[in-house]
Amino acid sequence: MKKILSAALVICMLVCAASVPASAADIELYPSYSIFAFISERETFRQQVYESHGKYYIGYGTECSPQEWPEGIDAQTASVLLEMKLAEISNEINSFAKARGFSLTQERFDALVSFTFHMGPDWMKGTTRITKCLESGSFSNSEFANAMGVWCHLNGEVVDSLAQRRIEEIKIFLFGDYTSQMSPEIAYLIMDAAGGEAEDDICFFFTGENLGTLPSAYRNGYSFQGWYGPDGTRLSENTVLWEGGQATAKWARSDGWANTYSDVPSNAWYYDYVASLSARGVIDGYPDGTFRPKGLVTNGEALKLILLAAGYEAQEPLQGEHWASGYYALAADSGFIDRMPMDLNKPMDRLNVARLTAAALGLGDSGIVTPFYDTDDRSVLALYNIGILTGSYDNTGRLMYLPGDGIVRSEVSAVVWRIMSYLGTGDEPGPDENDPPDPVAGSAGTGLPWQVQPIEGVPVYNYDSSGFYTQDGIKYYEANGIKAKVGIDVSQHQGEINWRKVAAAGVEFAMIRVGFRGYSDGNIYEDTKFRENIAGALEAGIDVGVYFFSQAINPEEAEEEVRFVLDRIAGYNIIYPVAYDWEDIYGRTARTDGITTRLLCSCANTFCDAVEQAGYRSMVYFNTYIGLMLYDLSRIMQYDFWYAGYTGVPDFYYDFDMWQYWDSGRIDGIPEKVDMNLCFKEYR
Repeated sequence: MKKILSAALVICMLVCAASVPASAADIELYPSYSIFAFISERETFRQQVYESHGKYYIGYGTECSPQEWPEGIDAQTASVLLEMKLAEISNEINSFAKARGFSLTQERFDALVSFTFHMGPDWMKGTTRITKCLESGSFSNSEFANAMGVWCHLNGEVVDSLAQRRIEEIKIFLFGDYTSQMSPEIAYLIMDAAGGEAEDDICFFFTGENLGTLPSAYRNGYSFQGWYGPDGTRLSENTVLWEGGQATAKWARSDGWANTYSDVPSNAWYYDYVASLSARGVIDGYPDGTFRPKGLVTNGEALKLILLAAGYEAQEPLQGEHWASGYYALAADSGFIDRMPMDLNKPMDRLNVARLTAAALGLGDSGIVTPFYDTDDRSVLALYNIGILTGSYDNTGRLMYLPGDGIVRSEVSAVVWRIMSYLGTGDEPGPDENDPPDPVAGSAGTGLPWQVQPIEGVPVYNYDSSGFYTQDGIKYYEANGIKAKVGIDVSQHQGEINWRKVAAAGVEFAMIRVGFRGYSDGNIYEDTKFRENIAGALEAGIDVGVYFFSQAINPEEAEEEVRFVLDRIAGYNIIYPVAYDWEDIYGRTARTDGITTRLLCSCANTFCDAVEQAGYRSMVYFNTYIGLMLYDLSRIMQYDFWYAGYTGVPDFYYDFDMWQYWDSGRIDGIPEKVDMNLCFKEYR
């Protein structure tokens, strides 16, 4: 067993709790017996080394290396290790206080020792809300509670156990209450920004007292109307609550539009389209106060709305004829529609909506392979190519346009808004990126008007489209001697997986996420379900590969990521590739914004080269936009490709080895939706 210092040499540094302020300039503080007991009780004793979030610990939560204590330790040794760690933390806090020129009472010092032991020393780096409070020496109880309490997240999510630990430390800091029973009760609200962004996603308060300052919130194109509590009442700094819960932000459109439609709820997928167009007088409702979002759009209404959106002047009706006859004449004279009798009061089907829109916008042939199961009409494809139309999936995973169906008022609102946005005549606010996709212009495509330009030497797509078929929601492929394997890819977002049921459902392989790098903070995190998932899949007889969600901005970070992955997969039977999953963070500000093709390819090469050198097969994941617009595939073609495209049959120009064809599959044994894949290459 590893030799350690005698406990007596360390215990002498512990002092009884005192309430007399100490000057940081001339007196150093040490952890009290009370805080030692507080920490050891909450950490609990662990005799053997254990792993948590990529680090290893023993005893009362002191960090160690995986092989440092092969025989384990007893409680006395664990106490000494804890005391040594607290002494180390004490030196850091004393030095920090001296450098910043503030003093602490014993209770406040103890609270910071526990906080640092639990969360690390990052709060002392730079200027944080905690350091601002300490340096000013003047702060309210509520200000400090929120400065410390906000440190309760794991992978960007509030964790209740961390929030409760912060509350206990806040009580020690403010009231010297080590038992958490003698001081005012503290609770917290989870702040739901409802499509916007909040300064904080959690707010701590003292029950029975005024809430105090609430977090600020922002949403592009909207004005903040305030926070509303669990019972629907508006919260203010003078509101008194007796328990925690959720607070939700409310917003008003900055264009001043007030929703007068009784049948257009604010959470409907079409709300922002309808609101934006109504605010500018493009569309209107009915005298009874309804909008009738499911009402079919007539030929006359469609002609008027689409021609006006495309930039044409308003038309007067022809003398004695239908109110929309002028729009019919304009469309016929311009060659947008055939000059033949049209009942302007009958519904217009979706195919004619597409043909009218494409003609009015002057769109030519897109040159792409149809992603739709039910149409290859050139007008539909041209609008799909620029993001105005993308269709919707049926229950078997096929992308449908439903060309013969009528179009309803909510759907045509989306089309009109996107036409105006495409032409630059629309204005904000429009749909939020977090809104659910709509049936006409949903999430299946990126909406970018790219054109495929062949790259010499990169193999092109060669699978037989007739070989794809779907049964019970799972896609299969068998043609030209290739029988694709059925697979999924999973992460912590799929929850608790019953892998035996997954295997029984016909899944042959699984790509399991090892971890990810944050797109804003740049930190690396292990997927919380990685070890559980890989062990469960292997035990169930499912072949596994792994992937890492990268946000590397240079080869050095890619090297850090691959070492993280290789450390964690050592010892597992990895049959399928180790994949590099670098993704563009669409619709949000990310540290990877503006990365060059040269740098992105260098990152992929760094990651994949290290994978190959370690004896695994490497793979690069991308969707159509990233594959064609961000990568230079000729520079990474030595690795296998994993293509993501949610279409009935693949429509990517180049060849690939694995296809992620859907992100909303349902597999027995998995409680959440799951990504579905086919693998065309034999890896055994």
